[in-house]
Amino acid sequence: MKSAALVESIYEAAFVPERWPRVLDALCELSESASSTLLLFDGVAAPRWQATERVREVIETLSRTDVWKCSERDPDRLIQASVGEQYFHCVDDLMSRQQLEQDGVYRAFHRQGLAWQVGTAIPMPGTHAIILTFERNIAQGRHSEAQLARLCGLRPHIVRAGLIATRIGLERAYGALQAMSALGAPAALLDRAGRLRQVNEWMTAELIGTRGNERVVLGDAAGDILLGAILRGESDARSIALPPNRNSPGRIVHVIPLAGAALDIFSGNTCLLVMSASSASHRRPDPGILRVLFDLSPAESKLAIELAAGHTLTEAAAACHIRTSTARAYLEQIFHKTGVHRQVELVGLLGGLMHVSCCRDRDRAAHR
Repeated sequence: MKSAALVESIYEAAFVPERWPRVLDALCELSESASSTLLLFDGVAAPRWQATERVREVIETLSRTDVWKCSERDPDRLIQASVGEQYFHCVDDLMSRQQLEQDGVYRAFHRQGLAWQVGTAIPMPGTHAIILTFERNIAQGRHSEAQLARLCGLRPHIVRAGLIATRIGLERAYGALQAMSALGAPAALLDRAGRLRQVNEWMTAELIGTRGNERVVLGDAAGDILLGAILRGESDARSIALPPNRNSPGRIVHVIPLAGAALDIFSGNTCLLVMSASSASHRRPDPGILRVLFDLSPAESKLAIELAAGHTLTEAAAACHIRTSTARAYLEQIFHKTGVHRQVELVGLLGGLMHVSCCRDRDRAAHR
């Protein structure tokens, strides 16, 4: 791929995440590398990533383990090594032989016949950083200075593309928060470290608090522990029931990963926290809420509403006038978009949104 076309592809990938693998392939060709990986690292949860075919299975496997927590190849090491215009550094120069031999990532690449990894870290707004790496076949030896210079020349474009993609994700998050405001629902934006980023006018100090570093507290020890586990990806739960206490009423907290393109590593760093009173409601969730929060299609929204009403999948399929097999396919997509894995979890997640629909007119009137 010619240089001008590659630069254009980098910026396209900021808007169309499906283009990142193609960009990485082109960067590999430019630098005569055997593989490449683009990761978004926040130090809290497993990095989100895109990779070339050669290492995709390896990165997928590593992302499901705690290797990233134990590895010493963090963004700070690369950032501190950057001097002048030299932004790509070989891991062999930054870690001792003992550190390399004990490093799970290094061993995994070696089993694939890969070594001589070079990488650069790009700080992003907030608390996360992009890490871009390139590997060569063991027999190829190190990247040459000329090859590294080519990568350094394109790094500013990758920085700007990352900033654009991050901004798009933030705009999506603010849009979801505004949608909750229009519905009269208390809501807040949190990052995966539990830090409060934004609240709407309905989220009062009676409902949510913060401690050091703006980390959210719910006023209930067990609830705070579960919230942290959800944000770190250590729990599949999406709803937290909080009992009333002398400072706050009984609440149900829903933690919703904001929807984004499946291959967008820049989405998912922000979660929407929505609160509702713990009183039960028999209203159905608003289809508009489902589309805003989870990017569900009209057909998926209709099926989700029927399931939230307590119907079986077969009954819901009949109510939607579709085959059960079609409903099952829709349900898999709903699971993927909402981040749950079982139908009972989906019903629990959507159940709280029923109360939002039920109370929005009353709350709007109360705040006039």
